Amino acid sequence: MKHINRLVITGALLLAFALAGCASSKNTPSPAETAVKTKLSATINHSFDITWNTLIDYTLSSVFTIVNFNKSAGVITLSFGDSNAAAYINCGPFNATSAGVNYSGPYSSFLEQHAGAKLQGKMKVFVTELGPKQTLVKVNAQYLFNAPLTTPAEWAFHSGFSATVALTKEQKAAGGPQTRTCQPTYKAENAIMQAIKPLY
Repeated sequence: MKHINRLVITGALLLAFALAGCASSKNTPSPAETAVKTKLSATINHSFDITWNTLIDYTLSSVFTIVNFNKSAGVITLSFGDSNAAAYINCGPFNATSAGVNYSGPYSSFLEQHAGAKLQGKMKVFVTELGPKQTLVKVNAQYLFNAPLTTPAEWAFHSGFSATVALTKEQKAAGGPQTRTCQPTYKAENAIMQAIKPLY
């Protein structure tokens, strides 16, 4: 049993070392390109109840999970992104060929596949009554992308913003970029805005 545990620990350390080497290679691309922000709010020419019910009906049959909702406060909290982080965040492309790893694709997907990375996405949808037949809808998503086997290991940001982390001295010395940036693709926010588009 001790021998097996040593093998598991050694394997994890080798993977972490390999990932650090990949992240610091000269082929590491520049930070993510600037994403085009979607419209994060809209005024609907329908009542609060119609708008609220439309949003609830949509989320119940969508990729989102309703964490909680409070109709009197006009707030719906959703979660998303347990898998396929690249659909929701853009951390730029990545290419690596070392230590048995041959990869070309989104950096976020690489970390999911090789570093145990997980995206925890939460979004608040704010529904405000402006009048009998006028309702304001706003969305704001929060992103936490955590990769426990790499350094740096965490990016945290929300709609309209990005997170940039500095790489280690070893990574910089190896000729890689100075930083790595992650930002929203706005797929989550846009899905909500598209759901209420028929009400415009």
